[in-house]
Amino acid sequence: MWPGERPDAATLLQLADAVLRSAAPAWTTTFHHYGTAYRVRFEYPGRVLVYVRATGEPVARSRLGQPTKPERERRARTLRLADR
Repeated sequence: MWPGERPDAATLLQLADAVLRSAAPAWTTTFHHYGTAYRVRFEYPGRVLVYVRATGEPVARSRLGQPTKPERERRARTLRLADR
């Protein structure tokens, strides 16, 4: 990965989890990765969210109770012909 490129969600969540554990008992904190500032927030009941600090754009979200694993992408449901 090169400076300026956005890391993948799994990398950001691992960093965010480490930062939250070191800043305990914090619910929100910031960290920098390759010159980009991120805000990490712990949300009850066990979800970690990572945002770009400057824009507030969400870039990673963990599964419930698994702070280092990214949430699965949701696919849009399609209507079957039988359901119409």
